[in-house]
Amino acid sequence: MKPGRRGTAFAGDVRIVHERWGEGTPLVLCHAFGVDRTMWDGQVEAFAATHEVITFDQRGCGESDHPSPREGAPDPYTLDAFSEDLAAVLDDRGIARARILGESMGGGTALRFATRWPDRVEALILASTAVSRLPEKIVARALEVERIAQEHGLAEAVRFYFRGRCSRGYRAAPPGKRSSRNGPRRPRHTGSSAPTVPPWTARLSCTCSAGSRRPASSWSASETPSTWRTPRSSVAGFQVPGRW
Repeated sequence: MKPGRRGTAFAGDVRIVHERWGEGTPLVLCHAFGVDRTMWDGQVEAFAATHEVITFDQRGCGESDHPSPREGAPDPYTLDAFSEDLAAVLDDRGIARARILGESMGGGTALRFATRWPDRVEALILASTAVSRLPEKIVARALEVERIAQEHGLAEAVRFYFRGRCSRGYRAAPPGKRSSRNGPRRPRHTGSSAPTVPPWTARLSCTCSAGSRRPASSWSASETPSTWRTPRSSVAGFQVPGRW
């Protein structure tokens, strides 16, 4: 696949790198946790036959800026911040309305964008993502990762996070199969050594729309926080369920 047309957007002072292919109705692809925009390499060519396809590296990932949290400053890694990265990419392209596809963490970005700016969303596609609140098993695992990060360091927490069967196929793939279209892929976890990870990896608190954070352990099993409920929207929606 040929490289796309690169661009740079700014969400405040955070630089967001994006890439595009094709012509037609804009389709923006939001990547999952722990990867970057190249996760969509296998789909871009097919989508670009009928759409202007746009991929981007969310803050803390790939070639975009990796802002460091600062004491007393607003948290740079919230769903609102991720949705503002997406808005900045659309603004940079002069796009008023687009189809948004998000996978896993990218689905959270897409969903928050849709609830903040519903008039800018023509269609919303969520793949393997949470639309209300996280299941207790996922919350428990996140708390375990947080504990490991605090007691044993971030590198050990990342090893634990990526040790499951979901990552096994990637770790076993030959290095050549993990190469991007433009040469070596940007650093990702291979299981052989501590990877370079975003600074927000161990920041596992739940983020509310107002920007306040509440520990995941404080949510009861029967509670559905109002800040996690999805407002009604007139956009076309499609959810692809995932499996752990």
